Amino acid sequence: MKKKTYKNFTININLTDTQKEEAEQLNVQFLISDNGEDWYETAKTFEENTVKISYDSNGVIRSISEDASMLFPLNCSVSEFSPSDIPEGINITGWVADKEWNNQ
Repeated sequence: MKKKTYKNFTININLTDTQKEEAEQLNVQFLISDNGEDWYETAKTFEENTVKISYDSNGVIRSISEDASMLFPLNCSVSEFSPSDIPEGINITGWVADKEWNNQ
């Protein structure tokens, strides 16, 4: 069962002054979802013992991790799942996310 999803992260060009300073000093990019959610803030909301899957608009899985901080979902959405809901052997080589993921 999917626990939560954040959709369609793109580069945030409307940064706060603090974000601008961090971007310059740390050489980082800030991502924002379709709903205006910052990636670094949303990454903190995921549970520890879940699997996070990053997938593009075609449903192609781009990243899988138990640690959200290991993902950088540029032009992707991220969904969180219980480990028991992940198919055995899943990987980022040719797997396509269920179409349902893209519609929620």
